[in-house]
Amino acid sequence: MALLGILLSGGYSKSSVYSGLMANDIYDIEVSELEFLNEYKGSADNWAANLISLQKIGEDNHKRQLVFKYIGDGTKPYGEIKYSYDTTAGSGWGTTSANKNAEDVYFVGYTAGNGAIPQTDSSVSFRVEWNGQTEEFDLKVR
Repeated sequence: MALLGILLSGGYSKSSVYSGLMANDIYDIEVSELEFLNEYKGSADNWAANLISLQKIGEDNHKRQLVFKYIGDGTKPYGEIKYSYDTTAGSGWGTTSANKNAEDVYFVGYTAGNGAIPQTDSSVSFRVEWNGQTEEFDLKVR
């Protein structure tokens, strides 16, 4: 059986800015189990992000997970990190504490429900604030 990772990763290397952010890095799901899977990815100078939207076949609810990581060369994040995102199906925001791990990956914004799903031809606006800096960029299905 084809694994989700084979379908989605496209052979990306660990040096990819999206390493650790992809659905196949987070979920252990077979492609045959999925009704749909959309990954809205984007990056800028200091951050990369992925908004994952998926639903398993036969389930009423879909899941949405925002994952982002620091990819900058400057001082690593410390203290509080604020984030927000806006989609055609709604928005989310919050704060999280800076990680001390080597990957600097943040798993936030998990929701499950049967409401609206972002359209695959739309973009997601993402904003992150850390260490007195702000970065904004769009996430798109690629």
